[in-house]
Amino acid sequence: MLTAFTLEEGLLVGHQVSSADQLPLQAIWIDLLEPIEEEQQWIRQVYQQDLPTPEDVVEIEASSRFFTDEGSTHIHSYFFHEFAEPPRNVTVAFVLNQGCLITLRDEELAAFRLLQRQIRHRRFSAADGMRVMLRLFEIKVDQLADLIERLYLQLESVSQKVFNSKEMKLEDIILELAEKQDIIDKLLL
Repeated sequence: MLTAFTLEEGLLVGHQVSSADQLPLQAIWIDLLEPIEEEQQWIRQVYQQDLPTPEDVVEIEASSRFFTDEGSTHIHSYFFHEFAEPPRNVTVAFVLNQGCLITLRDEELAAFRLLQRQIRHRRFSAADGMRVMLRLFEIKVDQLADLIERLYLQLESVSQKVFNSKEMKLEDIILELAEKQDIIDKLLL
């Protein structure tokens, strides 16, 4: 699915795009969710912008997370998908080119839903893609902080169970701690 956001009367407005001729030349943000090859080809055709391959997107080594080429800035970043089963990190590719942000992702993520809701309700607008990207990272950090706070409270609860309950089985405690540790490990990537 491809959504293009443009500035209209000072506000960002999103439009679903179903053909190359619907892509606005003055887009602020192009969001590709589970893009098909045809949609990626439209981006190449209209904006003369090469996009990372799926293999490039999941390559998250330090040397692949940030680079520039021919006037574009590329950033690959994990976004924690806590509602997946099991919770996991999802890599999102960001391409900034001449003020336009292009995002590629294979999953619906809470940070993107929240930003799009803010745009629809006119609580956020931006004149360029850099500001959109920064807002996505702000939301990401806020969500991670909330998650860490919840994890801390859950670990406190486990601690209380260990010290105050004679009925709780050691296996249950270990399993609960392992689940929390797995989430913490993913957050620290």
